[in-house]
Amino acid sequence: MDKIEDLKLLELYYFLEEKRIYKDEVVSDSYTEEDIYQELSRRYYKEQKKDLSKDSKRNIKLYRWVQEKTRYSLLNTLISSSLAQIYSEDEKYRPTDYFLITNIISIFKFIGSELSRFMTTKEESTQTLPKMSRKETYSLVLEFLQEIDPTLTLVDHYNKALQEGKIMNYHTLPKEIKEQFQDYEDTNGNVDLTTYTCDGAYMVISFTDTIEDFTTMVHELFHYFYVDQHQAFPPYTLNEFYPIFYESLSLSFLAHKGYKEEVIQVLKNQRTANTFALIKYFSPLFRYIKCFFESSGNITEEADIFSLNEGYKEALKAFSFDREKPMNTILPDAFDATTFAHTNCDNAIESLITNPEEWLKFYSYIIGDYLSFLGNNKAKKDFSIVEKMNRYLLEKPQLDPYKIFELVGCPTEEYDIVPIDARIKKAVQKQKRANLS
Repeated sequence: MDKIEDLKLLELYYFLEEKRIYKDEVVSDSYTEEDIYQELSRRYYKEQKKDLSKDSKRNIKLYRWVQEKTRYSLLNTLISSSLAQIYSEDEKYRPTDYFLITNIISIFKFIGSELSRFMTTKEESTQTLPKMSRKETYSLVLEFLQEIDPTLTLVDHYNKALQEGKIMNYHTLPKEIKEQFQDYEDTNGNVDLTTYTCDGAYMVISFTDTIEDFTTMVHELFHYFYVDQHQAFPPYTLNEFYPIFYESLSLSFLAHKGYKEEVIQVLKNQRTANTFALIKYFSPLFRYIKCFFESSGNITEEADIFSLNEGYKEALKAFSFDREKPMNTILPDAFDATTFAHTNCDNAIESLITNPEEWLKFYSYIIGDYLSFLGNNKAKKDFSIVEKMNRYLLEKPQLDPYKIFELVGCPTEEYDIVPIDARIKKAVQKQKRANLS
């Protein structure tokens, strides 16, 4: 590195440490370009870019300079660190996802291929959701459970939850308890989640006194059933599957009960909108994680730009049959792959810095939504699918997710998805014991 670059890094380092700059200082060997860029990026994104906006143009230029120099090497570092989370989860609350570890390369190829299924426009509806009292909601949930589980096992679990006060209304919680969940509030100030404490599992729901409470309760109830039974959350692969599967099943139940199609569409749109928002935010990152494996952990700027250019060419071919619309209404007539690559890369870096664990949540949703889609289609023809799912939900020890993939008809052979490898599981457990000692 030449003298000018040394001084730029030194100035940036002192800017971060809020110290004066002395030209005769040297850059410490303990601070790499990636270290400095990552620290600045944390401030830039977590503090809503205040650090840069209030400082001189010189500091902004320094940030841009380091960003250009370290963009892809930092991306590789952050992806590597983020993937390590899969191995280091606290088994007391969420067991290690040995299925994901066994199939990690295949899973990301699978997600890359299936993402397009969700990139559809939701059907708009102005239908107002009908009012529903708390008593009516509880009764409708009970009726749904009776219909899907002739053994009434789930009904017993549900009645027990009601009797023990395990279903709490977020808006009426005492202030000191409510404060514990405020970080989970959505833009409307609502919280819907299942939590696990020393007293067992609880559901926290923001009741709206509309029919939406029914689908919300079904979703959270199947989080609750699993956590209450296993005293731990599911591995990431199954974390959202059961709730989304039964939530989707509950919409068919409402149709059979005679509820308006427009009402059911509004409820369906909420799930579609949630999944679509996650895809829009995280699809660049998932593309890079896939590329990370394909490139043996070394994504380069050249390869990224080449890949985007090739993708654009393929898209042009795919849309060229549409003679009725001008091409520029379908795809941009000018495509700057370099700018697009840099924007995608910076967005991926931002998501890894600001929400290092969020991609696992997205993974849970996309897998859960896709498997639920397959499972509900099969259940329409063969109700025994639901009966098996009820058993799998409460089965101990915890189920190998591969059984779910098989049951719903996922093309496992096409994507080379296999059951948990006992040798990998043993090796990971051995490494964990070594780390503890």
